[in-house]
Amino acid sequence: MDLVFKERFEDIFSPQNIKIYLKTDKIDIDVKKLSDELLRGKYIPSPLQSFELKKSNNKTREIKILTDKDKLVQKVLYESINEFFDKQFSNRSYGYRIGKSTIKAIKRCKDFIKRKYFYVFKSDIKNFFENINHNKLISLLDRNIEDKRIIRLIVQFIKSGILKKEYFSHEIGVHQGDILSPLLSNIYLNEFDKFLESKNIEFVRYADDFVIFMKKNNKEIPEILNIFLKNIDLEISEEKSYFSDIYKGFSFLGCFFRNNDVYIDKKKLYFHIESVKELQNKELNYFLKKIENKIDGLARYYEKVITSNQDIEYLKGIIKEFIIDRLSNELKDKSKKELKEKLKNLNLKIFDYNRLIDIAYEKNKYETIPKEKIEKQ
Repeated sequence: MDLVFKERFEDIFSPQNIKIYLKTDKIDIDVKKLSDELLRGKYIPSPLQSFELKKSNNKTREIKILTDKDKLVQKVLYESINEFFDKQFSNRSYGYRIGKSTIKAIKRCKDFIKRKYFYVFKSDIKNFFENINHNKLISLLDRNIEDKRIIRLIVQFIKSGILKKEYFSHEIGVHQGDILSPLLSNIYLNEFDKFLESKNIEFVRYADDFVIFMKKNNKEIPEILNIFLKNIDLEISEEKSYFSDIYKGFSFLGCFFRNNDVYIDKKKLYFHIESVKELQNKELNYFLKKIENKIDGLARYYEKVITSNQDIEYLKGIIKEFIIDRLSNELKDKSKKELKEKLKNLNLKIFDYNRLIDIAYEKNKYETIPKEKIEKQ
């Protein structure tokens, strides 16, 4: 028997409860008026603005932006229902959940390998967020939420249209960028998780990205998955699906697993390098601070899961060359002393910038030597 969320709509959207989630220093909203609109059924979400987000595979993903008022309403609703649904989710689901993370998902994969699950089927769900069936999602919510006003509000949000140059209605999928969408996606895929568990299929899932772990290779797995997914109008992505084993390795969540080792996935590594390249024309202070933050963040993330720091050191080496090139350009207008003084005040920590300035200075000198002299040296 399904558990039922019994909290009432008027308690969730009372002025007192809304105020808990209102950051008055950032947005100015009449809480009493907003509460009244919601309780009288007069609240209507605004159309979403959209923009394209570049992904690591050089494709783009459309992200939707809510108004401040809609963000607040979604935040209140999310905080009210999230814990109830999260308790029903599989412990093999790691995406968008409190107490879960990519780090823990990666460690769970390592645990399966230690337990001799040496064969894997790696896949994700084709255009998952864009293909969630509204009626089937609403049916799942209806089964679990007693106060139907909550469901009607969720329906308003998932059906809210998109404003580009003109208005577009939204009849399928959930909006990536919504506060509610990660929770709704997990509610939808919880049926998939339950199915896998009922078949004693071991897996680790992060949103629509997942790995099936096996002690013996089972080539029927894709068909088994698709038969179930068809019931919820989904299918696995053929172009992103493959069988492998720990000797050949497999990629998941920015890591590459092979034998008992974990590395930074090469595609992810190149993506990080390209993202630094794109910063090269930015103002120097901004360029260096962004690089420092990026490397610091990546090191903190990957040191928890990768086997050695070689990939991080390789990345640092590549980025060091970008920095030297940038400093070379700066030295065309500044002296070494001026540049060293400027960087000293930025409180940068990862590289020896005095040394990099010296290298950049020598590089400039070498590049200005006539070709004939270079050839004689």
